[in-house]
Amino acid sequence: MKTAAPGTVPLACLSALLAAGAMPAAELRFERHVVDPDGPLDVWLKAVGDIDGDGRLDLVAGGRTSGGLVWYENPGWTKRAIAKGKFGTDGELADIDGDGDLDVVALEEDPPKTVWFENPGWQRRVIGAERLHDIEVADLDGDGDLDLVARNQGAFRAEGDRLHFYRQDGPGAWSHGTLKIANGEGLCLADVDGDGDADAVVERHWYENTGDPLAAEWPARQYAGEWDYPFTFVAAGDINGDRRVDIALSPSERAGGSYRISWFEAPRNPESGTWPEHVVDSPVETVHHFVGIGDFNADGLGDIAAAEMHQGEDPDEVKIYLNPGGDGPWRKVVIATTASHSMRIADIDGDGDLDLYGANWRGRRVEWWENRLR
Repeated sequence: MKTAAPGTVPLACLSALLAAGAMPAAELRFERHVVDPDGPLDVWLKAVGDIDGDGRLDLVAGGRTSGGLVWYENPGWTKRAIAKGKFGTDGELADIDGDGDLDVVALEEDPPKTVWFENPGWQRRVIGAERLHDIEVADLDGDGDLDLVARNQGAFRAEGDRLHFYRQDGPGAWSHGTLKIANGEGLCLADVDGDGDADAVVERHWYENTGDPLAAEWPARQYAGEWDYPFTFVAAGDINGDRRVDIALSPSERAGGSYRISWFEAPRNPESGTWPEHVVDSPVETVHHFVGIGDFNADGLGDIAAAEMHQGEDPDEVKIYLNPGGDGPWRKVVIATTASHSMRIADIDGDGDLDLYGANWRGRRVEWWENRLR
């Protein structure tokens, strides 16, 4: 569900619509479960995927301060070590070496490195040495193996003005290139134009993949004309059921400000058409370091999940905005008044509805919220 396979776009920022067909909307009820009260310290990295191949989704957590990189085996959540070290904000599970199991792509800190750990055994292999904040995995050039696109953040240092591409050229071989973009924060991969490959979405622009991740230019397409906040969390997926890739944005940095959460409706021609903006909630604090799209109440429409970090004003909400199915207001359902960060949407218990996995970026508690829809 959250993994990437050769020739596919990963679902780290794409919508997760599990319902086989629309059904009457149900009231949402979530139950909180603590996976580990004593996890890695400052859990920046979160990822979800079936690591041991038993058909259940396992959880990965990486600590920015200490505790290394670990995975929790589903069910029971036995903690198993992957690596020592300090780990940054993002990570993915993907079959990097094409051997049929999921490896771990991670961002190391102090010194910065982009690495992957080979499953099984977790041998560490270095991809690059750039400082990064967001990373996504997909087969960008259609050659059957997985490539990477990444970005740093610009809210605290002026380094969010490049997309970094890592093309896999064979076992252990990576080529690196960059693309100049406006300074900011946030990254998502999605097939915006429907041509079968993964495009890059950052703030108010999406960048068209022309088949070579190291091409001198990815054509820039502006879709969000009125959005001018540069530090965002980005999600993509079909929100209104028209089978087009829509985009949702939330403001992710810094504390003390306010902006809005919105989704942008994909037109028939995403390259030149107008993308209407639909405001989901405004004003909201600029500490929403997660927005995601998923059909949480199984009515066939994409709802929007969001979470605030702990540096916001109380209460720090984990919440779901239910899709009204038209121009009506989005109804906010608060499922927790504790902070979370860079969450993941997945069917963790395998019961056919969408759950949430998360942890605050400060502290040790690793937790998931079980959707009790079914």
